[in-house]
Amino acid sequence: MHQSLTGHNVRWPDGKQLQRVGLQPDVPVTPTIRGIREGRDEVLEKALEYLQSAQ
Repeated sequence: MHQSLTGHNVRWPDGKQLQRVGLQPDVPVTPTIRGIREGRDEVLEKALEYLQSAQ
């Protein structure tokens, strides 16, 4: 027996398209030139801040 799975028409529960869009972050963060020059990972910092505030 041959079984296959197709990703055709993959959507979120509300009907919006997911395929070729990917997961979108709830908390958008953009690295800054200053942060890069200082050797900081601002995206990771924001993620850790978010996780710590959720506790």
